[in-house]
Amino acid sequence: VTKQLKSYGSNILVLPKGSSLSIEIGNELYEPLKNKNYLEKKNLYMIKDIYWRNNITALAPFLEGKIAIENSQQKALIYGTYFQKAIKIKDDDDFITGIKSLY
Repeated sequence: VTKQLKSYGSNILVLPKGSSLSIEIGNELYEPLKNKNYLEKKNLYMIKDIYWRNNITALAPFLEGKIAIENSQQKALIYGTYFQKAIKIKDDDDFITGIKSLY
């Protein structure tokens, strides 16, 4: 049964609550937070704080950062995810997650 269920893939989709901030300047509507929905890294533990927590076996967040290039004035964006990372979860001693756990 477990093998059959795994063949279907994920069935719990966690989406962040959207934020909005609308400012009208003159006749123009400015929405700097439009389409900026994401879960903050510090709140990842909340994913396992739901009734179905035991059904969530792994997660792999999309991480974004800024770096300075050594010996250069240039800066760059860097993207990544967890490959194998321990996350502190209430009532769960050893929640290790990441791409390695998903695939």
